[in-house]
Amino acid sequence: MTELDRLLLALALLTLYILWVCVLLWKHNKPGLRPGNTDKTDFLVAYASQTGNARALAEMHANEKAQHHNVALLPLSSVTLERLQQAKRALFVVSTYGHGEPPDNGRSFFRMLRKTNKEPGCLSSLVFDVVALGDSQYPHFCAFGEQLYKQLQVWGAIPASSITRLDHAKGEDGLQDDTERNHSPLDEFVLSSRQQLNHGTAHPLFEITLTPGNSDWQAGDILDVMPQNSADAIETWLQSHDIDGSYTFEINNQNWTARQWLATRQLNTPGPDACLSDTLTALPRLATRSYTIASIPKEGVITLIVRRHMRDGNNPGIASGWLTAFAEEHSAIQGRIRVNPACHLSVGNGPLLLIGAGSGIAGLRAQVAKFTDTRSAIKPALLWVIYGERDPLHDDIAIATLPIPNCHNDNIRVDSVFSRCPDNPQYVQDKLRQHAEEIKQLIMQGLQIYVCGSYAGMGESVHATLIDILGDDDLQMLTDHHRYHRDIY
Repeated sequence: MTELDRLLLALALLTLYILWVCVLLWKHNKPGLRPGNTDKTDFLVAYASQTGNARALAEMHANEKAQHHNVALLPLSSVTLERLQQAKRALFVVSTYGHGEPPDNGRSFFRMLRKTNKEPGCLSSLVFDVVALGDSQYPHFCAFGEQLYKQLQVWGAIPASSITRLDHAKGEDGLQDDTERNHSPLDEFVLSSRQQLNHGTAHPLFEITLTPGNSDWQAGDILDVMPQNSADAIETWLQSHDIDGSYTFEINNQNWTARQWLATRQLNTPGPDACLSDTLTALPRLATRSYTIASIPKEGVITLIVRRHMRDGNNPGIASGWLTAFAEEHSAIQGRIRVNPACHLSVGNGPLLLIGAGSGIAGLRAQVAKFTDTRSAIKPALLWVIYGERDPLHDDIAIATLPIPNCHNDNIRVDSVFSRCPDNPQYVQDKLRQHAEEIKQLIMQGLQIYVCGSYAGMGESVHATLIDILGDDDLQMLTDHHRYHRDIY
């Protein structure tokens, strides 16, 4: 190689190096979604989410903003006052929990924001929006979003717009245009089987098995199911409004009969529209119902455990009636799996306490299946289940329902309690109080706690009992360190 060849080669390599550096600089400085701890952000998107809805919506907004801004996406629990003071723009996507409370990953932030030792104008450089998720069928609709919206202004932050409220009861989730013509399609699952788990009771509990196709999920995730009205309910509505069920109309290039259309509509009193097709399309779509998945992918099926609720005396609830009675076996069930990271328990050898009641056994079942999976090399030092039901004669289902190995050893423990037991009536919170000292010791060994079931009664009582045992600050610490998980509905 001549001297000239060596010089040309050196120049070529230098040029490539300069181009490589330029590309890195461009990637570093261009707008985009950045890790939450970077200082190169000018738009903060923060979420408070109990079951994953608000988180999914926040991720969508963050990706949209990232086309024009350097965006940081954070759970509200990771947002500090200093971070807010540095931000110029912020979007808060928050749901409401319980009696108007923040979700678990918003509690510590809201406590910080409400402290009185801050200057009233400490957030005067922040311009913000709030998107609040809620369900108008329940009290305290979007209450936490309302509180957050007001409190940010107390400290001087400037709202860019009025608060946005999304109502699940109206099918609004913000993930797509909420007009009927733009609803994104749901996935289809096949109803393989269903069986009643308890017998001789007015509160039947059913195990529903669905064939999942190519879906993937993990313990703690949720299936949002689109229910359908029963054929009898549709016929009654058609007759009461003197409408022919075979009337056909077109929407979105698809022909529908009135009877087909009403399957997934809220059967409200129609408005005074003269055109029948307008009358039908004005009926809101049924809201999806959320069910904790009770199985893991290794089992090859999605299992749900559903309590049949009764309304108006003898009529089953729309969703529970559809799943437990009216949907035919081997028919298609529409729904979508929703990731719920707050209930993804870490795999480790520390102890694990699973608490649930009623249909909350679904979440317990999935977690037991995960931690007793023979392919997992790491097993918890203790897998302790506390499950509550009504009557020991009819509702003693824990051992038969939970996938506990026949050869299990002393590190698996199941305590069933019954609120209507003639000899020793107990709720799960009573069992917790009995073992308060043991729970404190297990906390020192790295205990994770998972609670699944109804918020009213069981969920709020368990939470209050754990506060009594551990203290509010320590329980919040467990939440912030992802060791206290609540799958509460």
